[in-house]
Amino acid sequence: MSSFVFNLSTKRPSILHMNLSKQTIKEVIYSDDFLKSYLGGRGFNSAILYNFMKKRSDTKIKKEENVICISSGFFSGTSFPSSGRTTISVLKSPVTGKFTDGNLGGFFGPYLRKCGIATLIITGISEKRIWLNIKSNVNYKDVRQTKIFINDADDIWNSTITELNRKIYISRFKKTKILSIGSGGANEVFCSTVSCDDRVAGGGGLGAVFG
Repeated sequence: MSSFVFNLSTKRPSILHMNLSKQTIKEVIYSDDFLKSYLGGRGFNSAILYNFMKKRSDTKIKKEENVICISSGFFSGTSFPSSGRTTISVLKSPVTGKFTDGNLGGFFGPYLRKCGIATLIITGISEKRIWLNIKSNVNYKDVRQTKIFINDADDIWNSTITELNRKIYISRFKKTKILSIGSGGANEVFCSTVSCDDRVAGGGGLGAVFG
């Protein structure tokens, strides 16, 4: 198990980039203009994926070159009505071969924002089956010490969403929110989705990209 520690602001949440191939996580610095222009959520995801696409000389994206962005909205984690949304976007859908995204409710987005994370970018492919555990503690004022653990997933792979929630939520971490792909995503079923709190981000086979 690998772990990474960041001191992140909850007032100006960070963008983190995880490279699964290298097993690294780094903070991405973004400007005030970027924040004002794209705000968060789908705006952040679209701008980030567009920048990835701009660097390419062709549109033939291989599986290992795909990019996942998970973002909370600008007002996520506050009491603003309907703000608790999470947007998941990928550079290449296994269904259309193009950019796609999905949006779901539940509490994953607000929890991510309260950890000081606006967007989590995931690139590369892990040699092993893994799952991420993100934990956060208040340090001082509006800064949180956020720890990200990379865990072996062999014991939970191919679990249904209900089984996965029981294995992680009940037996390991009770005060948590789980973003999961179920057995459909694990087996790269083209219509698989991403789920949290009985809400689903569907369309474009998002779960298959995670799997």
